[in-house]
Amino acid sequence: MKWTTVRPVASKESFPGVRVAMVAAAVEAGNSRAEQWVLDLEDDGFCTVLWDKGNNVLYCSGSAEPSHTLSEGLDRLLLDVIRPQCLGTERPYFSTKCLSHKLEDMWEYSVQPWLTGSHRKCFYERSWTQELPEGEMTKRLGFSVLPIDRSLLNDTALANIDAIREEVSGMWPSLEAFCQYGFGVAIAYKGEVLSWCTAEYVSDDRCGVGIETVESYQKQGLATWLTHEFLLEAQRRRINVGWECWAGNVASIRVAEKCGFTLLEEGTMLVGKFT
Repeated sequence: MKWTTVRPVASKESFPGVRVAMVAAAVEAGNSRAEQWVLDLEDDGFCTVLWDKGNNVLYCSGSAEPSHTLSEGLDRLLLDVIRPQCLGTERPYFSTKCLSHKLEDMWEYSVQPWLTGSHRKCFYERSWTQELPEGEMTKRLGFSVLPIDRSLLNDTALANIDAIREEVSGMWPSLEAFCQYGFGVAIAYKGEVLSWCTAEYVSDDRCGVGIETVESYQKQGLATWLTHEFLLEAQRRRINVGWECWAGNVASIRVAEKCGFTLLEEGTMLVGKFT
């Protein structure tokens, strides 16, 4: 029994869903970090595990029937490979979903020691061909919109620039890769970045969104304004934009709906913490 490391490719047959397709396209383009393993059980089918390292999401799928051999294999992959890496990089929190109905119970049993609960997650998308919603964005005098590029990321005089670098480094293979193939926008005021929005999971025609506003400036319309500016850049690049958030994140859902995103997927994710 041996897991084989393969190049991450999330086919529609093995990993159905637009969110996983976005991840796979970005990985194949070299713009996102992931690992994938396959356990070939010969006549009994196969099982594959895809680890999206950007947001620490584990996906399990495959054609295999539940068996003691498979259960043991999943346990060893989690204990010997994935868990040590997560702990070694100080990223113990994860979410996970099994995309094969017949393997759901077995996968949940393997991750059970570290599970802390389950939550609903929503995935929205917006085509670059859609017109942006009409109406004036909430803009503030003296605030400026800046592109997140190499120059901005190297401007250590700006407050909160380290938080943006950390966000990009977590989602991209490197800062240099982001500067070459990614994009983003930020709102700044008096030498401080207050809100930022970065492209993640970028491929030829699609990307995701990472967005953050410092706590003291939340609920002031900056996220909607920033998203509008981000969508303008996505339109220029002819890229469809995906937006994902937990179903309980009312503020994020409100921004997505204000900016014309359409709900495409909603499902339950298990969440946990490796110890």
